[in-house]
Amino acid sequence: MKKTLVFYDKLSARTIRDDVIESYKIIEEKLGNKKLKVFAYPYGAYTKETVRTLKLNGIDMQVYDIGMNHSNNFNNDYIKRIDIPCEMTGGEIIEEINCTN
Repeated sequence: MKKTLVFYDKLSARTIRDDVIESYKIIEEKLGNKKLKVFAYPYGAYTKETVRTLKLNGIDMQVYDIGMNHSNNFNNDYIKRIDIPCEMTGGEIIEEINCTN
């Protein structure tokens, strides 16, 4: 079964829930049961409803938008990420991190 990336802010919460549950079922069949479940939104696209739905269905952490997390306001439901294209060098990655702070 081939999975494709979709914009989760365009789908119903039920569709997203079912997709994520099915995805984790496949992952657990292949890799074994894992205690911590983290979900990264394709393209960073999410809604407050999808965040709530996934949290209620066992997703421990959700990664979404581009940016940096700060310890004083860290929230497991809204973990930010940095976009790192494969062609970036180590120096460019460090520069990106420094610019995002």
